Amino acid sequence: MTHYTRRTFIAGTALALTAGPGLAWAGATQTLRLEAGKPVPQFKLRTPKEGHVYYLKDFAFPGKPFRKGVTKHPVLLDFFRTDCEPCKKSLPELVKMHESYAARGLKVVLVALHEQTDGKARLKAFLEKNPVPFLVLEDPTDFVAERYLGKTVSLPATFLIDQEGVLKKAKYDAKTTMQEAFGAEVEALLPAEVKAP
Repeated sequence: MTHYTRRTFIAGTALALTAGPGLAWAGATQTLRLEAGKPVPQFKLRTPKEGHVYYLKDFAFPGKPFRKGVTKHPVLLDFFRTDCEPCKKSLPELVKMHESYAARGLKVVLVALHEQTDGKARLKAFLEKNPVPFLVLEDPTDFVAERYLGKTVSLPATFLIDQEGVLKKAKYDAKTTMQEAFGAEVEALLPAEVKAP
């Protein structure tokens, strides 16, 4: 797991990018663990290329839609950074989740944080080389990441959010695949698959 803050990067034993499986920023460790069964923080972020604005409430929200044409969906929200090796290794798993469940309503959303040096350019180059079929949003100041993970942002981190914007389950490591971690919960949130006769 990697921990980091925007201020100082810690490179040591389990925290170093080269030594550990994840990432970390630092200062005093101030991690946050959201509680299952409670609403998750709302957010407003842009796509890195076109700059289109998306809110969490475009997909998951309590009560009635806030505008016409909006449909509720469960969301698999993954935090990512281009220098996080476990994050990169899990991308094919997220693609599989998208391919398996998107037709039934699951929205996979990647929230991309910036590296401290040339973060935007590195993200752009990575996505051009490794395009993904789901929504990618940019969190250049880690504002949203800190609301979900605390001042010390630890990656990898993935959240399954139901249609009402409530956290169902979180995954903070690379010990299990996305399917192993979330498959049963996603199935429970989605309508039954219609099998062809």
